[in-house]
Amino acid sequence: MSYVMVRGSVPIFWEQKGLIEDVVITKNSELTHRSFKKHFEELVKIYNDIYCVDLLSDTKAREIILTKEYIKQIFISPPALKEHIRFEHFDFHGYCSGDRYPRLKVMLGRLIEGFKDFQFLIEDLTSKDIL
Repeated sequence: MSYVMVRGSVPIFWEQKGLIEDVVITKNSELTHRSFKKHFEELVKIYNDIYCVDLLSDTKAREIILTKEYIKQIFISPPALKEHIRFEHFDFHGYCSGDRYPRLKVMLGRLIEGFKDFQFLIEDLTSKDIL
C-alpha cells in the first residue's frame, strides 16, 4: 500500500511579504471558493479521497487566519465534494520545535484511523493488469 503526498500551500488566495509579515487574504471567500472547488474536484478526480494535513501554527495570527479560511472553504464545499476531503490540523512547530520529532507520533495517531479507510489497488508490473 502507498500514499501519494502532494505538498503545497494553503489553497486560497493570499500573500505575505517576507516570513514575519502579516498574511493578507487577497480575495473574499466567494471568489476563492470557485478556484478552491475546482482545485479539489481535480484532486478528487485523480486520487478519489484527499487527506489534508495542515501544519500551520495555533499561536501565530498570520497562520491562524489561513487555517480558518482553509476550514471555511472545506465547510462551504458541496456535500458530494466534501465527503472526499478529510482535514487534520497539527501545529507542527508547536509540537516538534527544538528537534522533538518523536512527538510526530501524536499526529500519526490522529491520522492512522483515516488511513485505514483509504482503498488501494495492486498492479501486476509484468502484465500491467490491475488485480
